[in-house]
Amino acid sequence: MVAGVTSIVALAGWWKLIAQLEHISGSLLPDVSKYPALTVALVVAMGSIVSPFFEQAGFWGYCQTRLEREFSAPTAILITALLFGLLPHPPMHVMLWPKLILFFLAGLTFSLMAYLTRSILPGLAVHVFSLLAFFTVVFRADSGRVRSTALLWIHGSQMVVFAILSIAAFVRVRRLTEPARRSGPDAQGSAESLAG
Repeated sequence: MVAGVTSIVALAGWWKLIAQLEHISGSLLPDVSKYPALTVALVVAMGSIVSPFFEQAGFWGYCQTRLEREFSAPTAILITALLFGLLPHPPMHVMLWPKLILFFLAGLTFSLMAYLTRSILPGLAVHVFSLLAFFTVVFRADSGRVRSTALLWIHGSQMVVFAILSIAAFVRVRRLTEPARRSGPDAQGSAESLAG
């Protein structure tokens, strides 16, 4: 979970940095000021919960599991992350290349989590957290309007520091789970138990 959360924080820094450099308006939600706060909170909560269940089950519980039977684990991880990255993701009104990179790297995070833990549950929790954070904080701020050198440094530092922390956490998870992956019933790398 730490590896996943630090990855998402690094990706949030990357998106904010790109939004500053490319003047991307990250606003995702329409004007919700005329709706009751409870209604808005429930809509955001449901949006943050529903798609992670389907995406985690479909991409990492089914697709990656099947790919691992046919290909090496790194190939299966990359294909699954690429397929996830190519889906249409919000915000819909921004240029394509920043979204492709953002969602490919998010998919890579979830692919690694599923492979290393042989479960979609840690990825599901991080996926819900990441959508909630992006809907309410990252995409909401219209950082594309004013370019600030201080913000560029802050978001660039956030991206680098949390990417390093994430890599270190994934290396640790790999060391901890490697004996179980080698000695388990699916020692060839197939993630039979991803859905559990």
